[in-house]
Amino acid sequence: MYRHIITNIIGLFTLIVFVAIPWSCTTESLEKEQEAVSKALNVKISSRGSHNEVIIFGKDSLIVKRLRQYFEVPFSPLGPIEPVITVYAPKDINNDLKRFRQVIILKRKQDRKFMRELASLIDTMPYDCRIVTLRNVWSKPQWVYIVLLPDAVNEACIEHISSHLVPQIDSLEMAHLQNVVAKSHRAKEIEILLEKQLGIKTTIPINFSIARKSDSIIWLRSDEADIVHSLVFARLKKTQFPKNQRDFLILREEIMKFIPGTFPGDYVITDTILEFAQRGNHLIVRGLWRMKKQFMGGLFVSYVMKLPDNSILYMEGFLYAPGEEKRFKIRWLEAILRNTSLANG
Repeated sequence: MYRHIITNIIGLFTLIVFVAIPWSCTTESLEKEQEAVSKALNVKISSRGSHNEVIIFGKDSLIVKRLRQYFEVPFSPLGPIEPVITVYAPKDINNDLKRFRQVIILKRKQDRKFMRELASLIDTMPYDCRIVTLRNVWSKPQWVYIVLLPDAVNEACIEHISSHLVPQIDSLEMAHLQNVVAKSHRAKEIEILLEKQLGIKTTIPINFSIARKSDSIIWLRSDEADIVHSLVFARLKKTQFPKNQRDFLILREEIMKFIPGTFPGDYVITDTILEFAQRGNHLIVRGLWRMKKQFMGGLFVSYVMKLPDNSILYMEGFLYAPGEEKRFKIRWLEAILRNTSLANG
């Protein structure tokens, strides 16, 4: 009898050991195994890194420092100081760092070994601050920028690199964010309402709800602790497309009267316009908002479009996040606006 019990105990212990062994592997070893398998199967590992982050790898710390000044300009005058693009400058580009979506590698012509490694990807070319863009080198999605530096790097070279890469990285990160938004869990009922009532198709994340609506304006909001994300969609007939900042301010105030504050007669007004860009039949405006009768405000981004039937489509995302980092939050709202199109377009 005892022998039977002891045998069962030994068998159970053996089972536990065999089950536990695979789970004893570290995260690092699992990632290395995944990378080896992916390489063998020619499948890229999923990239990672937060929104608008970039790795700059180069042996010349002075050049990296000068580039950093162009990349890390302030994003917003509100709250914590955030750069437009966050730069990481490691001393060694190991396997973990190769997983980032955006990677910049500074190379000079003396780096023959590196050039031989990428011989199948880069042709022989002059080293004149040329930028070579490669897709999905180590992970996916990923953009790797090989910057081929001349022997003497001057300020014109630094400006050339930054003027090309800053907007490109920002644009690619927005496209990636739009894709993430499109694949998120969605509020289908709200999307159907927007299509039926305003004639637009868009992707609304499931955490949004209808705060207020009329025949021509729909206000959505998402509350998370002290942070409030808001989206406003309006389709207005017999309204002139704003030709200048003054016209825009009049249009925005008329729409934002629909967003009430705590006190009677209180509503969202424009505090400061930070960017006013008119491109053909649409307008992009970024700025700061505040409540007319309260000490509260935040960032906003507006898209205004002139439609074929001469009506105006006004879309805005505005954020209330006191003391919080705001770059990703307002860009998330902008990604939703960019995913919006006419239902019959």
